[in-house]
Amino acid sequence: MKLLKKILKNLMLYFRHKRYRKEELKQTDVTILCNCCIGGTMYNDLGLKFLSPTVNLFFGHHSFIDFVNHLDDYRDGELIKIEDKYDVNERGVQAPVCVLRKQGLPDVEIHFLHYDTYEEAREKWYSRYERINPEKIFLVIEAKDEHEHELIDEYTELPYPKIIFTDLPSDGESVMHMKLYDRKNNEKSVTEFTNIFGQRGYDEYDFVNEIFNRNYE
Repeated sequence: MKLLKKILKNLMLYFRHKRYRKEELKQTDVTILCNCCIGGTMYNDLGLKFLSPTVNLFFGHHSFIDFVNHLDDYRDGELIKIEDKYDVNERGVQAPVCVLRKQGLPDVEIHFLHYDTYEEAREKWYSRYERINPEKIFLVIEAKDEHEHELIDEYTELPYPKIIFTDLPSDGESVMHMKLYDRKNNEKSVTEFTNIFGQRGYDEYDFVNEIFNRNYE
């Protein structure tokens, strides 16, 4: 069964990459800041380098807002592993949970779900932080539970262009109700495949044009 799932996933990725990696992009140097794993998946769809530290992880409650509002200040913040706190990732490994600490600012809690060690997470965090393009930043936010619902107004006030995927009715140009949540009872992320041809939940949103073909001036 595991082998069959792996073959099916590889097939879906093949179809997806065949579709998206032929796209001609106006902007290939965009930094996607994301409160979860969506941004990294979008980069991977298009075969682009990760120009963001917010890849393969998610943030604790309100931490993403603090992080974005003080983006430059946290650059030299200390990433500290929280002992005896972890998430079990898809490989059954205890993935590290950390706080990004900078004097005078709130601690930012980060769950490095798709990393196996603190050392790996730390190295990737700082190296990718240096790749941030301050001239071309786009925020991708998933808000599908009651805790995130409470933050939507604050999310919409964040600087930079953005899209907020939610299960709530859409009531603004930067907030989008996603059909996937209706079908999956909010249990799935919009990164999930929705058919064998490699379509993902966030394909409801024209992410190529809205993020990579937009004017950032």
